[in-house]
Amino acid sequence: MLTQARVFALIVLCCFLSIGCGSPSGPETVPVSGKVTLNGDPLEGVEVNFIGENFTTTAITNAEGAYTLPQGSTVGKNKVFIRKWEAQSVLSEEEMIEKGMDPGQLDAQTLGMAKKQQAENEIPPQYSDPGRTTLAFDVPEGGSDSADFSLSK
Repeated sequence: MLTQARVFALIVLCCFLSIGCGSPSGPETVPVSGKVTLNGDPLEGVEVNFIGENFTTTAITNAEGAYTLPQGSTVGKNKVFIRKWEAQSVLSEEEMIEKGMDPGQLDAQTLGMAKKQQAENEIPPQYSDPGRTTLAFDVPEGGSDSADFSLSK
């Protein structure tokens, strides 16, 4: 005899089976990697953003300016914007001294450990602003290991 709890469990099981289990969601992606330079010099710590029709992904460059999108990217034209954030102290050194901070606190503040930090973008807006970027990359069906961007100021 079926109890109310067993009927409910059976209904839930049927719903799961009709929906499907374990099927991947999201668009198909392919591997993408490259290098970012500014005036010929590799950029470390740069955020590289690919925006496709229905998928967005981000990577950070290493010391050589190289990056690999961890989730890959969708095939076709992707808008790209690149930004590097430089941390700056909220207070000037004079303001910190006025507040009575000792040398250790001053060092911590300078390193961004004591206070909130304010970010300033170092990359020109034609590359860093998602709404104004002039960068794009057409990702081929097999992916790419040469999605390189040579920026200039």
